[in-house]
Amino acid sequence: MDTLKSLRIKLSDIRNEYYEVMTNDSDLEPLELEILDLADDCEDIQVRIKNIISKIDLKNNDVTSHGNSFNNIKLPRFNGSYHDWFNFKEQFISLIDSNNSLTYSQKLYYLKSTLTGIAKVL
Repeated sequence: MDTLKSLRIKLSDIRNEYYEVMTNDSDLEPLELEILDLADDCEDIQVRIKNIISKIDLKNNDVTSHGNSFNNIKLPRFNGSYHDWFNFKEQFISLIDSNNSLTYSQKLYYLKSTLTGIAKVL
């Protein structure tokens, strides 16, 4: 964002210097149109950057709010025991894996955080 602002300032400076050097209006027209196009491009880029930043902020807030909801739920633990596997699997799928609001990275994080003993080592 700062780079874009500095480019705008430089563009303005160049425009001012050009006006000082050139005296004939007909010589200025093509360059003036190009400068106006560049200024429009700078504004478009700035709007796009702000939109992208807004979307990222919304996603971060959404991830944070979903992440906090699991702090209150005690996730099932799995220690590698064959007898405990089915219950662990069913609970993990219903709480984490079927939650479409979580990313794959978050699901993997929750899976790793539930493993203990031999299951964690493997």
